[in-house]
Amino acid sequence: MKEQEYYPCIKEKDFCMTLKKHIQTNGMPKGLSYFTIMTKPPNIEFKTIGVVYREKPKDNGILINYCPFCGNDLRPFREEYVKSAEVV
Repeated sequence: MKEQEYYPCIKEKDFCMTLKKHIQTNGMPKGLSYFTIMTKPPNIEFKTIGVVYREKPKDNGILINYCPFCGNDLRPFREEYVKSAEVV
C-alpha cells in the first residue's frame, strides 16, 4: 500500500487528510461536515467552501476558520465566494 503524502489544509491541494477522515457526509450530521454552495447559472456547480461544526444534527452549525487538526486557516477556501456574493 502506497503511503499518501501529508499536507496541511491549503486551497491549492485540499483539506488535510486528518480533517477529511473526520468529516461526515451523510445529510446534516453532528460534528464536522462540509459547507457547500451552489454557483449561479449558467454554470451551476457545487463548491465546498468550508467546514461546519454542529453539536446536534438539527443545528445550523458554526463555520470554522481554522482546521482543528493541522491549525491552518480555512478562510482562503471561501474568499472568492465572499467577495462575489450579492446581498439580497
